[in-house]
Amino acid sequence: MGRAGRGGGGGGRSHSSGGSRGFGSHSSGGSHRSGYSGGSRSNYSSGSHTYHTHTHYHGGYYSPYYRRYSRGPTFFYFGNGGDSGLRFFLTFRIIFFLVILFMFSGIFSGINSEKSSITRSTVKREKLKSTAIVENDVYYIDRLGWITDKYTLIGGLDHFYKKTGVQPFVYITDELPENSTLDEQEYYGNQLYDQLFEDEAHLLLVFNERNDVYTSFYIVGAEGKTVIDNEAGEILLDYLDKYYYSDYDENKFFSNAFYDAADRIMKVTPNYTVLFVFAVLIIIVLIIAYKWHKSKEKAKSEQMKAASEILNSDLDEFGDYAEELAKKYDDK
Repeated sequence: MGRAGRGGGGGGRSHSSGGSRGFGSHSSGGSHRSGYSGGSRSNYSSGSHTYHTHTHYHGGYYSPYYRRYSRGPTFFYFGNGGDSGLRFFLTFRIIFFLVILFMFSGIFSGINSEKSSITRSTVKREKLKSTAIVENDVYYIDRLGWITDKYTLIGGLDHFYKKTGVQPFVYITDELPENSTLDEQEYYGNQLYDQLFEDEAHLLLVFNERNDVYTSFYIVGAEGKTVIDNEAGEILLDYLDKYYYSDYDENKFFSNAFYDAADRIMKVTPNYTVLFVFAVLIIIVLIIAYKWHKSKEKAKSEQMKAASEILNSDLDEFGDYAEELAKKYDDK
């Protein structure tokens, strides 16, 4: 029997920190196919542990100055010459295109990836040293019979382990009531952690689903908490929420959540708003440079035109004077 339904979800989360182990929790209620989402945020702390809870309801260009030269392409040549206007235009167009292609493609793809409301990673974390852990051969216990492809599940969990140095363990059950309190979850998780592990370098995820209501919470050991801090825990729980409402089967649901959470936890999430502003500024500078160059070319063209008119005027006057002299000479 797999998890019930699919659909959108939302909710709130409470958190605080303290103690030797970390704790975080999400809960969900109602139909998973419901389009409604709601909830609120609040703060909660108790004892020496860290708590997190989340309740869900369910053309072309023509230049008069263009000339052909045998010296080859001059797209990036800014020297003097009649064809400098065309060269500058081609150079500007190439630079502008590259800026749009490389900057905006990366920025918008990054912005799109943030639409899932996954917590940003703002801290550079170091992988936990292997000497801190007593490694387990078992990665999960499934009391509900959800997991049908253990290799898919273990693939994501092993990736999390290699990235963070904290070995994860998934415990799937329905032993807790759907309205269990944070204190009950904390006590249950700590008792289970002590039964399963001999160190403080594991992350235990308890996923409890009962009567179409799920609660996912984690316990992370004191040493593991140096990597899986509150923010990192939020990231993992966010991915679990995201993929719980996806079309993934139970194997890929857990596997992908741990896989993607590990990648995000271990690197700082770029601030795409800053990159977007930077890209816009670069484009503005390029446009200003282009307009300045065009105005310079226009002024130069007008100067040449004025000089040509003056020269032609002087020649006409000299021609009239020569004719007068010739006429006087003939009269004599």
